Amino acid sequence: MKKSSPSEFVAHAEQVLRRIDMYVQSGDTAIPKVHIEHMIPRIKKMQEAAANARLPPKEVRYKELTHMINDEWPLGHSLGNTIAELEDEYTRL
Repeated sequence: MKKSSPSEFVAHAEQVLRRIDMYVQSGDTAIPKVHIEHMIPRIKKMQEAAANARLPPKEVRYKELTHMINDEWPLGHSLGNTIAELEDEYTRL
């Protein structure tokens, strides 16, 4: 996977946030609402850090959302895969 620019990451994060919103609007209950409520502000924080060129050092950019997805979401859930890819992209900025 190629390394993204911060502006590319910001755009990708916006797409993921829209996809999360569509998931919530669908009424699907496979993913606990508390997880979604935790992830939205975390993704927005990553997006803001990239947009403002205030990224934390790489060694402290943990993949906490990916860990939650791997531990508690249905295996192979497409939204989970999308969020994990976004978080991976963030750690490589």
